Amino acid sequence: MLLFTFWVYGDFWFQSHSEGFSFANFSVHLPLYLIISLILIPSGYLFVLHYRGKASKSIAVSSSLFIAVCLLYNYSAIDFSGWLKDSIN
Repeated sequence: MLLFTFWVYGDFWFQSHSEGFSFANFSVHLPLYLIISLILIPSGYLFVLHYRGKASKSIAVSSSLFIAVCLLYNYSAIDFSGWLKDSIN
């Protein structure tokens, strides 16, 4: 594990620290998750909300809570991608 961490990040003891959850992250992550859930997965979230089946309420609630957690959590994979960051930027 240490060798892999050194290979990817250039440091044997690399650790990434996050700020946790915050409402300030909502406006930063909202455009990304709108694109992902509505365009890349064609109307994916809208389909989940309009689904009528056995577990429609639990599916809608769990999907909404999952997206809310993703929107409020302060994490961006691009910031912590190590040497791959240079190829993305």
